Amino acid sequence: ALARGFYLEDRTTKDLDFAEAAPSESAVDAIVFAMQSSGFLARQFFQRQETRELATVRFTLGETPTKLDLLFSTSGIEALAVSTATRREVDAGFEVPVVALPHYIAMKLIAGRPQDMNDVALLLPRATAKQRALIGQLLSQTQDFRREKAQRMWAIAQDLEREYAPDLIEMPRAPKKRR
Repeated sequence: ALARGFYLEDRTTKDLDFAEAAPSESAVDAIVFAMQSSGFLARQFFQRQETRELATVRFTLGETPTKLDLLFSTSGIEALAVSTATRREVDAGFEVPVVALPHYIAMKLIAGRPQDMNDVALLLPRATAKQRALIGQLLSQTQDFRREKAQRMWAIAQDLEREYAPDLIEMPRAPKKRR
């Protein structure tokens, strides 16, 4: 939601997603324990069906409805997304790392849910040719069971972008003639 807010004007989700580059299962356990020790309640655990590895832990802070998801291996590119994130100011003097646009789009494509694909449709026009090439590279680096679906979603997103591209564009204005 934070990354979406940086790249798009509106923010429709009320959850916070944080990618974690945890090097091991014991590091994941330590992070989850630290979150719970800080007052966060672990509400749901999601694991990869294929590998049984812990993918995401959904927390709430006490009984508040705002969800905070820690993404450990949901997309398979979390460590790369974390290492390439850039710091952005969210409030006066308060910065947070935000995932780079190509990584964000790739993570959305890997998830492939309807809302993610809606986000991709809105984000894709903001990506440069170089960023689009990086998206393709990121998808080719994902694990086999994610790669096929993500690449299929990428092809669909690009096809839809071409299909819905405007057929009218604004002409540049001619400079005014001086008298």
